[in-house]
Amino acid sequence: MLAGRLRRFLAKTVPSIPADDRELVITGIQTTTSPVPIEDHASFHRLLIEGFPLTFNDAEGVEQTARVKLVDFDEPGNNEFLVVNQMTTIVSGKNRRPDLILFVNGIPLGQIELKSPVAEHATPDKAVDQIAHYVETIPPLYRFVEIVGVSDLHRAMVGTITTPTEHFKQWKSMVAADDQGKSQLEVMIHGVFAPTRFLRLISDYVLFENDGAKT
Repeated sequence: MLAGRLRRFLAKTVPSIPADDRELVITGIQTTTSPVPIEDHASFHRLLIEGFPLTFNDAEGVEQTARVKLVDFDEPGNNEFLVVNQMTTIVSGKNRRPDLILFVNGIPLGQIELKSPVAEHATPDKAVDQIAHYVETIPPLYRFVEIVGVSDLHRAMVGTITTPTEHFKQWKSMVAADDQGKSQLEVMIHGVFAPTRFLRLISDYVLFENDGAKT
């Protein structure tokens, strides 16, 4: 996680909360709650949607409680978006470099894994397998990742870390004509990972929990 970006977002959105208490939010969302990646991710997802529960003393010394929002779902423009290519992640000596990580306010909420269209057996299914390997070897990253896209530049599919390989699905627009002349990857990027759509899909996470991507 890029803590400095989340620190900046919280300073802007909840300036009335003392800086030391805002640090508790940053530390708290990074604290693993289960050794099982899916369970750990579920606990973070609740914090993302509901806000981080915080008790603090205001400027007058009066105890206050708040649900501190990590992302502004209502006004996407209030958030900071960043895509990082080949970010090195090291856990217990294991060094991994996912292709593209998508950060919102410093939190890695999305991932796109790409395979070469000319490499033998380099299919989107292999990209899904690669992500499953990452979940096993660098699980702290997958406490956060909400939506996953995979592509070999010809085909592109969407799911989550809980989606079985066979349930990753091509993203299609509600109006078929909107996809004409566009590659599957382009449709996926604009339909899933454009900031406003990306945040809406995260807030509607139930669309992905059981059977992959739906339009």
